[in-house]
Amino acid sequence: MSTNLGDHVSLCRGTTYKSLLLDEPGPMLLGLGSIQRNGGFKGDGLRTYGGDSPAKVLIYPGDIYVSLKDVTHSADLLGAVACVPEQIECGRLTQDTVKLEFDGLPIDRRYVYWALRTPQYRSYCRERATGTTNLGLSRADFFAFGLPAPTKERLALVELLDSIDDKVAANRRLAETADELAETIFRNAVAGDGPDHELREVAGLITRGVAPKYTDDETELTVLNQKCIRSKRIDLTPARRTLSAKVADTKRLCINDVLVNSTGAGTLGRVARWVLGIEATVDSHVSIVRFDPTRVDEVCAGFAVLHMQEVIEMMGEGSTGQTELSRDQLGKLRLRFIAREREPHVSAQLQSLSSASIVHLAENEKLATLRDTLLPRLMSGELRVKDAERLAEAVL
Repeated sequence: MSTNLGDHVSLCRGTTYKSLLLDEPGPMLLGLGSIQRNGGFKGDGLRTYGGDSPAKVLIYPGDIYVSLKDVTHSADLLGAVACVPEQIECGRLTQDTVKLEFDGLPIDRRYVYWALRTPQYRSYCRERATGTTNLGLSRADFFAFGLPAPTKERLALVELLDSIDDKVAANRRLAETADELAETIFRNAVAGDGPDHELREVAGLITRGVAPKYTDDETELTVLNQKCIRSKRIDLTPARRTLSAKVADTKRLCINDVLVNSTGAGTLGRVARWVLGIEATVDSHVSIVRFDPTRVDEVCAGFAVLHMQEVIEMMGEGSTGQTELSRDQLGKLRLRFIAREREPHVSAQLQSLSSASIVHLAENEKLATLRDTLLPRLMSGELRVKDAERLAEAVL
C-alpha cells in the first residue's frame, strides 16, 4: 500500500547562528553546503560552531536531513537529502536544513533516504519549486510525496544501494589517505636541502586557457572551468565541450600539467595536477603550468605547487569580485623543490600514491553510475531480489 512522506515523518527546522562563533569547539554546522547536488552528504569545508545549540537542532550519525531551500536556478539542492556519516559525532542544523523525525507510521528509514535520492523525487521537487531568486519547497508538498510500499524487492535494492554507498566512502578514505601520505613524503623531502626557484625558472609554459566555443557535441574537446578544480583534485562533472579545431596544441592538456584557478574571489588559487588520460583543455579563467623536464621532475614540481595553494590563493590582484592572478604574478611564485639527485626516488613514490588515489576515485565513478542506474528502480520496483543479490556480490 502506498503512503505519503507525511504519514511517517515530521520536520524539525534548524536555527540561525552567529558567524563570530564559527570554528569554536562545538558541533559541525550542517547547512546547504553539507548536501551534494541531488542528494548525499558533502564533507568538504565543514566548520564547527561554539554557540548556542539546542538539543532539537542537534543531529547524529544515521540521522537524515533535507534542504527545503535553494539559491540556484537549477534547483539541484531543493529537497535534497543527506545522512549524517559516522565520522560526524554531532552536527547542528542551520536555518536552511530540517531533520526528519520518524514519529509517524513505522517505516525503514534507509528506504525513505534512498527514495529521496531517486530521480522521480528530484523531478517532483523541481516541479513544485516556488520563488525566483531563492527557491523553496513547501512542507505540504514535501509531505505529499508518495512512497510505494517497501516490498521485499525494494528493501533488497536498499541494501544494495547501502553497499554501494559504503564502498564509495571506503574508496574516498583510501584516496584521502594516499593523498595525505604523498603530501607528507613531499614535505619531508624538501625539508633542509630543497632548492628554491621562481616558478618561471622551471616552467616551460605558463598560459591561460581558451575562450571556449561551446558545443553539445560529445565528440568535441572537453573544456574544464574553475568549478572542476577543488580540493586539489579534478572533477569533470562541471566540464563542458568546446570546438576542438579552435584550440591550439599548446593549450591542450598534457599529463603532469598543473592547473591554477586564476580569477574571482573564492575560487582563485585552487590548484590541481592533470593526471587523466583524455583530450582536454581549460577555459580562460584557468592557467596551465607545464614544467620543463630538463630543469625539474614534473611530478615533484607539481606537488611543489600543490603545497603552496594557500599562498597562491592570496596572490590575486584587483577589486573584490574582480581579482586576477596574472601569468607574470604566477611566474614569480617562489617554490621549494626537491634536490635533483633525490627526485627519481621521491617522484616514484609520489606517482605510485597518486595512481592509487586515481584508481580509488575512478572506481567511485563507476559505482556512482551503477547507483544512478539503480535508483529509478526503487520507485518502479523493477528489480528482482536475485538480481539485487547478484549485483551486491559484484560490488562487495
